[in-house]
Amino acid sequence: MLQAIARACIPILGDAVFVDACEDGVYSRRVASACLPRHEALGAAIDAQVNDRAWRDCVERVVMTASPLVDPLRVIACSTNIGATAMAIVPLAFAGRVHGVFGAVRVAESYSSAELELVTAMARRFARVMDEAQRKHRAVLR
Repeated sequence: MLQAIARACIPILGDAVFVDACEDGVYSRRVASACLPRHEALGAAIDAQVNDRAWRDCVERVVMTASPLVDPLRVIACSTNIGATAMAIVPLAFAGRVHGVFGAVRVAESYSSAELELVTAMARRFARVMDEAQRKHRAVLR
């Protein structure tokens, strides 16, 4: 389901989007990603960055502070060079819990404040889906 939501965000929120999960504030895994067909190299670069320790530290910092990271210089410092001009990394927060991060990446332009608000709104929806799935999973295991 998260993969379908990620695909639906393209190209509205960026040339590529991703969702990374964290458990107890520690990076867990990439759970979804999507990119425009013409930006397959960008999609491969953002998927490859999950192996980079600096990236994991960046995601964990966003999760622990529950604060978005949209400053281009800070984003570049946290990630490998993925060939993008703008990236927004927003915590997936719902019901007082941060499940991970939602990210949107653009190749040719930066984000306006209204677009960053839209990225944040989508992150809240992603977080709600993740929270509901985890609650259902726990209920099944009982």
